Order: sequence, then C-alpha cells, then structure tokens
Amino acid sequence: MQTTGGNRALGKGLASLIPRAGAQTAPAPSEGYFPCPIDDILPSRGQPRKIFSKQALEELAASIQEQGVIQPLIVRRMEGGKYELIAGERRLRAAKLAGLA
Repeated sequence: MQTTGGNRALGKGLASLIPRAGAQTAPAPSEGYFPCPIDDILPSRGQPRKIFSKQALEELAASIQEQGVIQPLIVRRMEGGKYELIAGERRLRAAKLAGLA
C-alpha cells in the first residue's frame, strides 16, 4: 500500500513526544518561596485526611531530620500574620515531630 504523504506526525515513535534528557525546563518561580515560622502555620479546616499514622509520621520525621523538607509546604497568608496550610499537612506534622518548630 502506498502512502501519499498524509499525516507526517505518525510513525515518529515516542521519541517525538518525550523530550530528551538534556532538554531544559523552566525554573521554578522563586518569589513565592519564603521561610515561615512553623508555629504560624495553621492546618486547613478543609483537610480531608483526619487520621495520620503515628508510625508513618515518625518515619517521615526521621527523614526530615536527615534530609530536611524536600518538597515545600503550600500556604496562604491570613490576617494576623498567620498562614493557612493548603498542602503538606503530613510534612508539617512530621517537621514538628522532628523538632523544626
């Protein structure tokens, strides 16, 4: 069966869809990152998770003591100088257990 040069996107394989290892990525914005006193972060009232495994938190706390918090918490500023936690309640609880407070 002969082709007439129709859709040239077909037949290029996955390499055409996946960037090479050396491909550059956009840097993360730095203006949104800032240190914040851990005691000023309040858990979200909308947190769907209500039960946290003590053993899992202790393991995460040990990891935080060894490596630090690798993925930052996401918070939003509230009135009175406090911050509401948007994402990262396990990391927040483990950081407190690790003594970062």
